[in-house]
Amino acid sequence: MGKRKMEPKLLENSNCGAFLAGTGLQSVDNEKVEISKATKRDYLITSDECHFLIKNIWRRKESIYYIIIAANGNTLKVTGQQSILTGTGWKRAKNLCAGDMLLCYDFFEGRQYVALLSIEKVVAGEQIVYSVSMGSRTLIANGFVCSDYDMQQGS
Repeated sequence: MGKRKMEPKLLENSNCGAFLAGTGLQSVDNEKVEISKATKRDYLITSDECHFLIKNIWRRKESIYYIIIAANGNTLKVTGQQSILTGTGWKRAKNLCAGDMLLCYDFFEGRQYVALLSIEKVVAGEQIVYSVSMGSRTLIANGFVCSDYDMQQGS
């Protein structure tokens, strides 16, 4: 039995961080789930290597996003409000600076801090972005440890 596509709910006027389409979320068995194809049946890995089902996914449009590139080659496209775990705690993407140490996760290597090589602000036409709820948990997006929607809302 195949997975049935879940249409993300529309989320308007949110200050919550979000990911652009193409972002891979870390799933069980070293699988990646592309965020725009994720369903409530997908188990994702948290930074403490527990597995949790996705509770909900929202989508909205944004015209400004950031491209984050780490020294290990990991790249992530997120809105400025997305929280990413650094060596000094949680930081919004828009507040990151080159040289910040970002917590990354690799299925085989585990957790490690990696220097941020560059961050670029992009102003473009509207893009669909996605926010994921896992019940105030971390999630692994393209190898970076990020907060979910619930953590950002203080739920």
